[in-house]
Amino acid sequence: YVEAQSLSSTLADDPRARDGQWSAPFALPLYAIHAALLPAGKVLWFGPPDPGFKLNTTQAVLWDPISGELERVDPPRNIYCAGQASLASGELLVAGGTLGRDEDNQPLGLNKVYTFDPFAEEWIEQPEMEHGRWYPTNVQLPDGRQAIMSGSNELGASEEFYNETIELFTPGAGLQAQGTLTTLLDAGGAPAERGTAGQPPTGGLYPHMLAMPSGKTLVAGPYQADTWYLHTPGAGNLLQWSQAPNLNNRRRYANGVIMPPPPGETSPSTKALLLGGYGPTPGNPSTDQKSLRTTEYLDDAYPSLGWRSETEMQVGRSNQNTVLLPDGSMVQVGGGVGLDLYGTVPQHHNVELWDPVTKQWRLGAAQQEERAYHSTAVLLPDGRVVSAGDDGNPGADANPLHTAEVYSPAYLFKRARPTISSAPQK
Repeated sequence: YVEAQSLSSTLADDPRARDGQWSAPFALPLYAIHAALLPAGKVLWFGPPDPGFKLNTTQAVLWDPISGELERVDPPRNIYCAGQASLASGELLVAGGTLGRDEDNQPLGLNKVYTFDPFAEEWIEQPEMEHGRWYPTNVQLPDGRQAIMSGSNELGASEEFYNETIELFTPGAGLQAQGTLTTLLDAGGAPAERGTAGQPPTGGLYPHMLAMPSGKTLVAGPYQADTWYLHTPGAGNLLQWSQAPNLNNRRRYANGVIMPPPPGETSPSTKALLLGGYGPTPGNPSTDQKSLRTTEYLDDAYPSLGWRSETEMQVGRSNQNTVLLPDGSMVQVGGGVGLDLYGTVPQHHNVELWDPVTKQWRLGAAQQEERAYHSTAVLLPDGRVVSAGDDGNPGADANPLHTAEVYSPAYLFKRARPTISSAPQK
């Protein structure tokens, strides 16, 4: 009893056991606008090395969260602003990127596709896409293939140059194998284009694509009417789709996740959640350029109920990063004010924490840097979260932009950490 009372008193006096704790920033050689946790435990960051994207090149580094070592593994081409998703092999598939810029400094889409082998730590060039994609989305389908959708093509960045086809990447057998790319077709055998008769609606760049337990992939915004289901294609590679309810709000630069299941629930969650972003709230056009505090979810088990409101955040956020934590909670890292993509307020430095029991958001510990547009955050194998990127934040005088910070959630301070005393041999 005395020991328990002492522990309780200690936790009550330790803000880390409630809000978590941030480490001091450490230097990076690039703007980490892309991030991926690899199976070997390292984090792959890639992005431009220069402010203003004046150099048409991408650098990449591997970071070991245990030793802190950084290793350069630059890709063959300029792949920042690509889409990315992990394959079942553990390789990272990266599609598209930045071919260059036009006379108005607007980006042009790259048609290259690469995989990164996390074990040999090498880039492998894959077959090219038919057209470029700048700001596309990749998603892993239930059968192991990946759908690559959206992005602007090699001719320009405005809506008239959006790449409206959907391509499928089928991985080869084994690591570093060559895969194949196929364009989904309409009923007449021609490439199916979104926004044309009988096809899914067109939409914005970097759409949210969530593979749901039903086997369908939910495409959710960013615009209200571009929400629909992509069905896993069959042998004929026909584009098959069905309608989904429209969003209640336009949510540009929002976050989209599959919500963690409730505490004690072992079945996969069927709820897709969109958080923040910016856009006018219904009946209030004055909010058009401001970040939203609201969130909304669609239950894939009951889609006829439409998108429903979930608990509001404490601070309106766009360009934030929502990370699912192993205890069933969520943490939002960084974010900004809305149309001003790099603009922030002081509270954006504080993480925002979701309690799965109370279903409420609250503010937690604050990091030092601003992390809005072009920022990233990923969960590490030891339960911490690393935050990096944002090529527009003022930062510290000595190293204003190239930094990362590590967040240790509250569960790392609530009691003594478990240790492994024995384990079976391989």
